[in-house]
Amino acid sequence: MKCLRNKENFKFEIYLNIRYIIYIKNMDTCNICEVQYVIADHDGHRNICKKCYLKEYYKQNKDELRKKNKEYQEENSEKIKEQRRQYRENNREKIAEQNKEYRENNSEKIKARKKQYSIENREKIKKKRQSEMGKYKMKKDNWTRNNIVEPKETWKIFYFNIYLKTEKCEVCNITFDNTSKKINNRRSLDHDHHSGYIRFICCHKCNISTIRKYDILRDRLIIEFHRYCHITDISDKFKKCLNLR
Repeated sequence: MKCLRNKENFKFEIYLNIRYIIYIKNMDTCNICEVQYVIADHDGHRNICKKCYLKEYYKQNKDELRKKNKEYQEENSEKIKEQRRQYRENNREKIAEQNKEYRENNSEKIKARKKQYSIENREKIKKKRQSEMGKYKMKKDNWTRNNIVEPKETWKIFYFNIYLKTEKCEVCNITFDNTSKKINNRRSLDHDHHSGYIRFICCHKCNISTIRKYDILRDRLIIEFHRYCHITDISDKFKKCLNLR
């Protein structure tokens, strides 16, 4: 048995050596990138590898290839959209990691690109911000930045169906006037700074002055009541009512 195994190993070694010699004989160096490649991979006329050949072919026939790609995209637009959507759904974590790495490695490049775009397209950006969707996006970014919890209806439905349709302040009952230069009569969204939940759609004055005062008083009362409960002995009935037990 040992003799047979040695013979089989010897035959296999000879086979590998022959394959290696054939591979080396068929190897050649590319004139452009100076990388070794198998002869079967080049175009047959010049000593060029497949990658360099494709690059040169793309440079020579750039316009024709672009036209073909554009025609294919127009004819199969729905198919391409479905394929991209399925890829995004199946690879959300991978895409998020790739975008994060790109932003970290190219932060200065992204800033310069945004700055250049804002300088070249000032009028376009102004028109977008003045449109309804532009105002909605600015409000949404502001609310998410202030850590406001998203409502059940989602931000878009909440903004267009509830926020814009409320014409009076829910605290002082004053009609909103967003066109005026006075900030106090403008519409604003009040939320709890501890939990992040939305409380009122009120005017700017009530949001800053009146509701803020009540929040400060509430925090003081909670602190004082908590201190009082720990210092003094409260009866069990009173604890049950307040759910302290």
